[in-house]
Amino acid sequence: MSKNSQDQTEATRRRKTKKGTWRTVAATLILSLLWGGTVYAAYTIVDRKITNNYNRTQAEVSQAIKSVQETNALNIKQLEDKLSRMTAAMEEIGEALDDADDTLTQSNSSREELNKRIEDLDNQLEQLEESLEILKGNGNAKD
Repeated sequence: MSKNSQDQTEATRRRKTKKGTWRTVAATLILSLLWGGTVYAAYTIVDRKITNNYNRTQAEVSQAIKSVQETNALNIKQLEDKLSRMTAAMEEIGEALDDADDTLTQSNSSREELNKRIEDLDNQLEQLEESLEILKGNGNAKD
């Protein structure tokens, strides 16, 4: 082979090598872009799913909290009503006790007055018996 032929062969090899290098660079660039796009798409999909799950969970938690608050409000209302009824019942019992106390006080006063009246009547009876005895004694003295 001549030198000229060798130069042409070497030049052809360089061109092929340059073409091969560009092809390799282009293929690597395309594969890198595809890989980057795939990673970005996967990230976007996962991020969207996580965001949706988070939002759904937040909505469920909010609903559960609202439900508990409503239940608590109803329970508090029932307890307040029950407390009101119990307070009214206790007031009625207090009034009944006051009335009973008044009745007992009046009963004791009445009992004392009756006892005093009975004593007075006993005293009058004794006086009448004495007077009767005196009258009987005077009646016997006339006979």
